[in-house]
Amino acid sequence: MALLAAQAQDSAKGATALKPLTDPASWVSEDDYPPVAARAGEQGIVAFRLEVDSNGNPTSCGIVDAAASGELQQQTCALLLKRARFRPARDARGRSIAASYTSRVRWKLPEDHPSQAPIAIGNWKATATVRQSAEGKVLSCDMQAEGAVPFSRENDCDSVPSGLLARVGGAGTAQTVTVRLAMTFDGAPEPFRDYPGPGQLPSARMRFTFEVSESGTTENCKVVPTGEEGWMASLPSPCQGFADTYIPAKDENGKPRRVAGVFMMSFSRRPAE
Repeated sequence: MALLAAQAQDSAKGATALKPLTDPASWVSEDDYPPVAARAGEQGIVAFRLEVDSNGNPTSCGIVDAAASGELQQQTCALLLKRARFRPARDARGRSIAASYTSRVRWKLPEDHPSQAPIAIGNWKATATVRQSAEGKVLSCDMQAEGAVPFSRENDCDSVPSGLLARVGGAGTAQTVTVRLAMTFDGAPEPFRDYPGPGQLPSARMRFTFEVSESGTTENCKVVPTGEEGWMASLPSPCQGFADTYIPAKDENGKPRRVAGVFMMSFSRRPAE
């Protein structure tokens, strides 16, 4: 299910600001979920910016921030350009002027979707190696994983958030970007302590802790400062969209027990030689 966040804002500087002609919540519906993203269980938030002409029609759509896959980002802009319409902004003299409009779309799958089935608790780690051209195009992507990673790997490159890749740095230079993700439970050693890795330039690293309750729900999510958040510090808190459900862990007597977990994600890059 796709929901348009309510805190929409416009940046019109005229005497009269832009005003949507229809309810923004109607611009995106649950029927608009991209099939590929739904099969992969992809969810997230896409912050966008629409440039609107003096007639109230969107002329372009850009992604401001995204904690979602490239598929969801592309669908967001395609739908908004097609459906969003506005009463034009006006300047102090009452003349229609161009302006911009920003807001967010939250993509969330229905609770009964197959991908929403409870996840088995288990340590896992994954490394995606992405080769980019000087123009930022993804040329190849290879993913290596250990453990029961809770996401689809039918298409390795679809699992890498393109909106985040665009912020890694090194614009205008061909490079290889390394994305590392890991989740551990019950105090297990955390992998990837060698950030940013041999021959790599640091870009951003974040970490958060959480608990899995006796019923399997996630609780008490807290971002843990690493001092290396970089551009990720400007993104929405990862705890906002973290609501996974797990198969409850059990103690030696077979009773459900609470489990502590840690998640980390890092980005680093190596310019092409």
